[in-house]
Amino acid sequence: MRTVFLCLILLVIDWYVFQAVKIVSRDLSVSTNRFLSIAFWTASAVCIGALAAGSIFDWHAWPKSFRTYLFAFIFINYFSKIFVIIFLMVDDISRFFQWVYSKIFGKQNVTDISGEPLKKWNHTVRLFG
Repeated sequence: MRTVFLCLILLVIDWYVFQAVKIVSRDLSVSTNRFLSIAFWTASAVCIGALAAGSIFDWHAWPKSFRTYLFAFIFINYFSKIFVIIFLMVDDISRFFQWVYSKIFGKQNVTDISGEPLKKWNHTVRLFG
């Protein structure tokens, strides 16, 4: 039961990070977007599948080098997503408070330093691009 719960949490993390990947790669070609989607979900499926297999089978019986590389891959995959989640959560929380402010005090245009109105994901994309 713990493994199912862990896999569900990892799927939610993957889905949340994939939303950012889709937004950042929206201006790329269709074939590049397809490749990014397939690569992203394949890596996620390998991680979740390995965790599920490790709970079904005795992972201590797996070859040590395979086990080491597999668990390192899982760790690197989800550790790197933590940094993306931090930026996304800050962005989502700030957007939530802007939404609440606009509902209380009326529609207000939020602008960046240049005076240009901010759109959804605009300031996050500018941070990385």
